[in-house]
Amino acid sequence: SGEEIALWLEYNTDLFAQERIADMLNHFTGLLSALAQQSDASINSLRYLSQREESKLLSDSAGLPQELESETILEAFAKQVAAHADQTVVHYQGQSWTYEQLEKASNGLGYFLQEQYQIGKGDIVALQMRRSEGLIMSMLGVLKSGASFLPLQPDIPQERLSAILQDAGARVILTDTAGEEDIQVEGVNVVAIENFLWFWAEEERSLETIVAPTDPAYVIYTSGSTGTPKGLSISHQSLLNYEQWFSTTHQITAADNTLLFTSAAFDLCYTSIWSSLLRGAGLYLLEESAYLDGEVLINHLIDHQISYVKLTPSHLSILTNDVDFETHIDQYALRLIVCGGEAIRVTDVEKLINGKAGLHIVDEYGPTETTVGTIAQTITQQNLEAYKRQPSVGLPIANSQAYVLNASGYLVPEGVIGEICIGGLGVSLGYLNRPELTAKSFIENRYQPGDTLYRTGDLGYRLP
Repeated sequence: SGEEIALWLEYNTDLFAQERIADMLNHFTGLLSALAQQSDASINSLRYLSQREESKLLSDSAGLPQELESETILEAFAKQVAAHADQTVVHYQGQSWTYEQLEKASNGLGYFLQEQYQIGKGDIVALQMRRSEGLIMSMLGVLKSGASFLPLQPDIPQERLSAILQDAGARVILTDTAGEEDIQVEGVNVVAIENFLWFWAEEERSLETIVAPTDPAYVIYTSGSTGTPKGLSISHQSLLNYEQWFSTTHQITAADNTLLFTSAAFDLCYTSIWSSLLRGAGLYLLEESAYLDGEVLINHLIDHQISYVKLTPSHLSILTNDVDFETHIDQYALRLIVCGGEAIRVTDVEKLINGKAGLHIVDEYGPTETTVGTIAQTITQQNLEAYKRQPSVGLPIANSQAYVLNASGYLVPEGVIGEICIGGLGVSLGYLNRPELTAKSFIENRYQPGDTLYRTGDLGYRLP
């Protein structure tokens, strides 16, 4: 009929920039155009972004590409053994172990598992062990058998232990905290590793272990919001991708020292373990205890000149609430603190950065389902004020994507709240024995067909 509909938009210039209003109008007209073509469609299913805007969002959602230096954890570790056999790498209770010693002992364990229990590719071996050199050697030894390791807390309740072992189908559990009489699960062989831990290091044993990049390296059980343990399987390439990004980004070398003081049952500690073993940094282990003593933690950081550490924001508060903070901050060799697992407190970050020249603090975000950390923000003296004004979790790491999507799985504009969904090499292999849950949480990436996205369930929005 020739009639037109005109729209005027009034807005408060103190609250909205002109560019933001222009985007809103473009989205509105795009939505009307999509509705005209699909009048029976739900609003969430309509794509109203311009091609230019969608292309920019996709670009901003992707981390930088990186080519992996090795195909498996075993290959990466072998390179360190070949290049630095006599270099000490693990330190515990005043003793140290070299790459060659770890190599021989883990080869012996891998051989033992293969010969005694026919462990190999596709199997899962549980580790119920305290922090010690034996824990590190056992992780490597299980991988050398071709299996994946399943770390458990030393004080795990018997009922939960039995449920996890049965669900995982583990036929062997290595332990330094219990005997056969303490672990009675049908079909599970208990090996008290402390009885002959380093005996294996006395003999030369070579193993022909063939694993693929996509084979599982480890399994971690997490209760999530349901309280029911569910196992996640993480591949060699997923762990390698994170380790390589972390170590190259933060220039981890043999000149560094790190401290392990959290449970191996949580992947928070894998930042320290694998960057150390695969880059030559000294790995110091804090003895297991029921509670973390702040004074003991601080003394270890100072005495061993720890240069980088991975911890939670709660641990960070131990450092900032130290009554002798002004004295100790000058004694630390710390150049890098990585936080994960909880929301970071800006006041703690500010106190540490202002107190220690050159210190970098990294805020990492990443569910266990996407391998340790997949989005990261590095905070320094240079960007501290900007971070205080607008804290954010940062950008996706190498070979990863971090999208903000609506309920139908489409990108939402900058500043619009949606679900954070993670793609890329860090996405796990899914939940063990839970195909329905895996299908619900791990979906196809419509923006990269053939790849998988993990739906985190967390809400967020992208900053301009």
